[in-house]
Amino acid sequence: MDTEHRHPLPPLPSPLSRNGLSLLEVLVSVFIISMGLLGVAALIPLGKLAISQTNIADRTGACGRAALRHVQVRRMVDHNNWVPATPPAATLGAICIDPLGFASFGNVPLGGAPAVPRLSLGTGAPMNFAQADPIFRWGDELLYVLPKDMSPPQPGERPAPVVDTASGVHQNEGNFSWFFTISPSPSDFHQGVPVGIRRDFEVSVVVCHKRDFGENRELATANPVDFLGGGYGGGTIQINDADAGILNRIKTDQWVLLADGGGATAKWYRVVGVGGLGMNYLSLVGPDWNTTTYPQPILIVVPSVTGVYTRTIHLDNDCTWNR
Repeated sequence: MDTEHRHPLPPLPSPLSRNGLSLLEVLVSVFIISMGLLGVAALIPLGKLAISQTNIADRTGACGRAALRHVQVRRMVDHNNWVPATPPAATLGAICIDPLGFASFGNVPLGGAPAVPRLSLGTGAPMNFAQADPIFRWGDELLYVLPKDMSPPQPGERPAPVVDTASGVHQNEGNFSWFFTISPSPSDFHQGVPVGIRRDFEVSVVVCHKRDFGENRELATANPVDFLGGGYGGGTIQINDADAGILNRIKTDQWVLLADGGGATAKWYRVVGVGGLGMNYLSLVGPDWNTTTYPQPILIVVPSVTGVYTRTIHLDNDCTWNR
């Protein structure tokens, strides 16, 4: 019997080895690397912006909480501390205590325009700007001189605070200032309870970042405003009578003040959306608004506001440190 003899197939020839890359491969690689580097570079300014916004929000919160304590401890809601003097029998509605603004702009509104009265603090005479500045400008944002060489370790030079040689006080950047609005309880206002015997006040501390005290004292207003959702939690409003300049100043994450035309109440809201053909529809977040009693409030645009902190403050008739 013949046996079939099989011979193994010869191996396939191996491809020729190359000594380098083609120009096309190099160009594609460079393009991919460049796009990646450009993407990383584009994230740097976005990261800086996010860090800056986070820093502002953090310091706004610290300033607002400290300011609420100042208002309560210093009894700033006591009408005896308000200037111009407020008679105890007066039945004021919502007011704004703004000593820095009062010293810069005064408190005389345009003739016939609806307004929230701006008052100051003091005993007899209102605070001037130099007196109000240490109280109503947040001083915890301290200035430091950094070492020239910031690479670790730093055995010698360390960050040093900037101190005023005359007063010995640590200097601060002075970017944050605050004022506050006061609204009486609805029952006190409508029953005509005099300000001298009111005890509960709704206080809203308004924190501003880099507020310009040299700009025009008259704030932009729009009147009237219609609530489309019943006023629960703010909701959607429609601005019926406003020029394009006012509407262009309203941006998302901005704070606006809604005030009753009769001066009974004023509440702060954060803008979370702007829309409509004329950009005259706003989505607001904030406290409930009584659309039955105050159907069409006015809207006041206050620039540079970064946060509002509200609390009901009870004014003791005879506190311990006054006895």
